[in-house]
Amino acid sequence: MNMLTNSNSERLQELRQLYKNDGTAKAVLDDFAGRQRNQNVTKVERLATALSATDHSYHDVLKVLRRLGKLGYGNFVPGRKGHKSRMVWQVGIVSLGIAATGTRDDIETLFDGDVGDDDDADSPVPPMPLPMSAGTPQVSPSGAKRVVYMLRRDFDAELIVPKDFSRVDADRLIQFIKTLPFDEMQGG
Repeated sequence: MNMLTNSNSERLQELRQLYKNDGTAKAVLDDFAGRQRNQNVTKVERLATALSATDHSYHDVLKVLRRLGKLGYGNFVPGRKGHKSRMVWQVGIVSLGIAATGTRDDIETLFDGDVGDDDDADSPVPPMPLPMSAGTPQVSPSGAKRVVYMLRRDFDAELIVPKDFSRVDADRLIQFIKTLPFDEMQGG
């Protein structure tokens, strides 16, 4: 992950003002801060439904996501031709929510392949969890993407591959994996 830091302090202050002065923004950002995983995409309808028990309307949630888009945290995409209105995130929403509360000053940026969209909750492969520590971030090299594969129910294998990963590259990787030593006694 790359981090947005002091060069964005004005934007961070605007985020914190939005959190402080807008009840729906506070509910949205608190929801984000409480999550364990980031998303690439958040659909307005799904988020509004999740917050409906706290009396926040679809229209209010829509306004908050548009405002977050104007602040540069993502691109708001209005619904057209059967597609739902949604926010395509440029930052990690977990760190965005935490930063809004004032307990964190950095916001993670997203790279292709870091996480899934909000439909991943229905997918058999969960999106990749992100570290909550403020330690040294993992920076994806330009031209690379992270791929996560559920190897077993209790273990996700993670690879960083070129964005133009090809069948030839996959075959070479398979050959490499075949050279790894396995302990036959453990059923490997």
